[in-house]
Amino acid sequence: MKEKRIGVILSGGLSRRFGHPKAFFHYQGKPMYQWALEAVRPHADEVVIISHPTLTERFKAETDLPIYEDVEPFQGLGPLAGIYTAMKKAEGAWYLITPCDTPFSTSALYSFLWEKCYSSEKDGVVPVRSGKPEMLLAIYSRRLMPLLETLLSDGALKVSNILEKAEIEIAQVDGLFSEKTFANINTPNDLNANG
Repeated sequence: MKEKRIGVILSGGLSRRFGHPKAFFHYQGKPMYQWALEAVRPHADEVVIISHPTLTERFKAETDLPIYEDVEPFQGLGPLAGIYTAMKKAEGAWYLITPCDTPFSTSALYSFLWEKCYSSEKDGVVPVRSGKPEMLLAIYSRRLMPLLETLLSDGALKVSNILEKAEIEIAQVDGLFSEKTFANINTPNDLNANG
């Protein structure tokens, strides 16, 4: 039986540095969350959005994708809570994670990661470039749910804690993808610099 894959668009932040919600900022004619959607959708059986409460109604007006807010008692605890919420709300075997503010990530990246993941017996795959793990452009197994709950309960909110506590495949991507594939857009100037 095919193991169900869930695409997860993380849109739970407040976009303080950006000045207004990044997810809905139009880049080349599309809101940024749609670029993230296009990267994961070809490899996912279902895609969900993890939304900040202030954005939920707008997402519901713009898309028919399932929209979830962080589950209690972990509301507002950052991307780790978002990943856990996706696992809690959308039942699948694997979760393809993308933030809403990486408009240059590509379907090719997730194709590469899925091949690594599928051939591995580990609990996920994380791309590493220039020695830095890209924890939010990654794939994680549902088997990590208990670990995520423990980390959240303990206040260990860095997503990189997963690397220390679980068996994760490290995928070196230096030279395989453009640097801007991994660019995180925190201000409008970041878009200009990478566009």
